[in-house]
Amino acid sequence: LFAAQKGAVLIDALAFKSSKFLQQAAKLTLGMYMEASSEQNIHSILLGFFTADAVSRKSLALEKRKLEESKASCFCHKRSLD
Repeated sequence: LFAAQKGAVLIDALAFKSSKFLQQAAKLTLGMYMEASSEQNIHSILLGFFTADAVSRKSLALEKRKLEESKASCFCHKRSLD
């Protein structure tokens, strides 16, 4: 994650269930995080959104999602770090 930030690499994530780690990784690297509602719309999501470069994404009508919690958490133990 830190190497991606330093190298200006966008991390995109498509999840079938909510993942705070992937949400944070996408947000911190200015990438995209989306949740698929079913397996049937995966192709349209991948082709429509994830193939666009960083400049083209600005013109797409993307839903802005706000993270509920941006606290650091332990990846192994799934506990919040204070």
